[in-house]
Amino acid sequence: MKPKNNITPPATCPTGSCGGPGLCPGIALFIAYAVGAGLTLLTGIHWLGWAVGVPLALILITGPRRLLPKNDAKR
Repeated sequence: MKPKNNITPPATCPTGSCGGPGLCPGIALFIAYAVGAGLTLLTGIHWLGWAVGVPLALILITGPRRLLPKNDAKR
């Protein structure tokens, strides 16, 4: 017996996101924390780690596609 509705699950983003345009927030925050902490350990400047980590987290969560140039070339 076939169901009356043909319900398909929603398509997921190929970047592995949690429904948003960018990365899953947990993964993005982990990457940003690792980069900020690494930069702080390398340079010894605490504010530099924050200055790089916070914008990186926001960019990764919101999706960097809007920052990249559009490729409208037809192949």
